[in-house]
Amino acid sequence: MKKSIILFIGILAIAVIALSLLKSGGKATITDTPSEKSIAKLQGAGGVGENAGRFEWQLNRLKDPATGQLPPNFRQRELEFDRKMTTQSNYKNAAIDTLEWVNRGPYNIGGRTRAFAIDVNDENTMIAIGVSGSIWKTTNAGESWTNISERNGLQGGTALVQDTREGKTNNWYYTTGEAFGNSAGNPGAFYLGNGVYKSTDNGETWSL
Repeated sequence: MKKSIILFIGILAIAVIALSLLKSGGKATITDTPSEKSIAKLQGAGGVGENAGRFEWQLNRLKDPATGQLPPNFRQRELEFDRKMTTQSNYKNAAIDTLEWVNRGPYNIGGRTRAFAIDVNDENTMIAIGVSGSIWKTTNAGESWTNISERNGLQGGTALVQDTREGKTNNWYYTTGEAFGNSAGNPGAFYLGNGVYKSTDNGETWSL
């Protein structure tokens, strides 16, 4: 009797699996990112509010704006596309064969480059700032760079912006300081800033 019950349960399980495969076109379905309806259920459940927020963020990045849902079999199609592209030899070799990188400097200067901007009026003019390597400017598309910081002034910046409004593009601003992990000293060293600097001559000189 027990063997008959076990056999019956096994046959039933196989039938359920076979039916599922037939409905999915012979392929196992991969679960997509949750829909807005499932997100609403998660938000109503206790203790999973943070997860619901993450699911909502993922959905907003990928959903069809017209329906608020992901396309059918979204994840399955994504994986199939990836497999197809990575098996094509011309695709695999393209990134290796066509990319050529040339170091444009600055050279041997301390600090990571935390801010970089291209002049809206002239793409050959660029400004770069390091967290402890001061401010540098090029007017020849990076062929050469000039240090435009005051020698005894603050040598670290973290953000840079140009005023792009008509008649005001000579105005630039940068913020200073990085509290932790700056390359000016040992790991965890403090390298605090002292405010916001402004240039009114397209980055040639700066004032606090």
